[in-house]
Amino acid sequence: MADELLIDEFTNIQDALNMALKREKQAYVFYQQGAQQVTNVGVKTLFSELAVEEEHHIARIQAFIDKEIMREM
Repeated sequence: MADELLIDEFTNIQDALNMALKREKQAYVFYQQGAQQVTNVGVKTLFSELAVEEEHHIARIQAFIDKEIMREM
């Protein structure tokens, strides 16, 4: 699985953006689940905040794909 998320000289822009989107979604799930599982209030707050940041990253990448990549198709 790790190899499918590596960018090299053969990776096209659309695939690179899809990889980035996939990683952001995985990070979001990680932080959301972590926030639900931990009992330490500080860690719970941190993970919740990081999940929100990941949501922003997801939206930004998706908006770029929708605007720039889909326009080229």
